[in-house]
Amino acid sequence: MDLGFSNGSLRKWKDSAPTDKLVRVAKYLGTTPDYLILGHVNDHDESKVKKDNNVKTIAAHLDDNVTPEQLEQITKYIDFITKDNKKD
Repeated sequence: MDLGFSNGSLRKWKDSAPTDKLVRVAKYLGTTPDYLILGHVNDHDESKVKKDNNVKTIAAHLDDNVTPEQLEQITKYIDFITKDNKKD
């Protein structure tokens, strides 16, 4: 997928990148803007990114007709079954 940024605009980002564009790049790469800027994310953000990536992986194996509501149900189920692991 092409994000539509020219090489010239990317060079200008060396000093400061527009926030909206950082968000687009982070989503494309499956990470957070914090990681792009700081090189690390806090534990909460990292676990959210991992969970989002897991949901995307599962969704990739499902029928193309899966609705956003069904993806939300999958996310809730993942939260439910992993909650027991966090108690241990």
